[in-house]
Amino acid sequence: WGFVALGFIVVFIGIFFGEFKGFHEFGDFIGGSVGSIWSLAGLFFVYVAFLGQKQSILNQQREILYNQEELAGQKKQMELQNATLKQQQFENTFFQLFNSHQRFNENMKFVHNETTTGIEALNKYYNAFFEMVKQKPTKDAFNKIEKRYNHTLSPYLNQIEQLLLLIDGRKLDNKDYYVQLVKSIIPHYGRLLLLYAAISGKRKNLEELLIKYQLIQDIDILDEDLVNKEDRRIFKNKKIL
Repeated sequence: WGFVALGFIVVFIGIFFGEFKGFHEFGDFIGGSVGSIWSLAGLFFVYVAFLGQKQSILNQQREILYNQEELAGQKKQMELQNATLKQQQFENTFFQLFNSHQRFNENMKFVHNETTTGIEALNKYYNAFFEMVKQKPTKDAFNKIEKRYNHTLSPYLNQIEQLLLLIDGRKLDNKDYYVQLVKSIIPHYGRLLLLYAAISGKRKNLEELLIKYQLIQDIDILDEDLVNKEDRRIFKNKKIL
């Protein structure tokens, strides 16, 4: 606006102090001096507008960058919250199954002449199975004993398989911690029953899980009163042990 004002000042000076012989000289004066000043003013306005537009674009870019960073932060926070929620959901489900299995173990019963309760009932189930193995092929014997005691033995095996499937189906940084928890509540005879359940032909998932998580690697199967020679060979070939 200074150039515009300067142009008007020049016009004012020309009118009152200039000596013009005619309007053509006054026109030349206006075109030569004032026109140049106003042309320069026009260029200046264009330049200022350009700078303003450039600054506006820079501000928009900064705002976009800020928004992107804010969105990235929100996304990361949501991912952390989602991971925490999934972990909580997993633990709630896991420990519900875990505690349910422990209660089931405490209330388990084996009834034959007398009633045996709790973990000791597993010993009775296995002994009954092992006696049947002497008369039938292993798979047939196990499937028959599981069918006979399907109200207790089948749920016992199913619960352990469900716990392992739950662990296996989640992305966890500390899977071994949960596997060890499951392992801690399976007594020796329970592990032997898991071995035979894995090769019974009906529990393919269980066989894969036992191998993957080495759930029964540390049990002793050399005692012929517990595992016969043929079955030991099957277990070793399947790499379950």
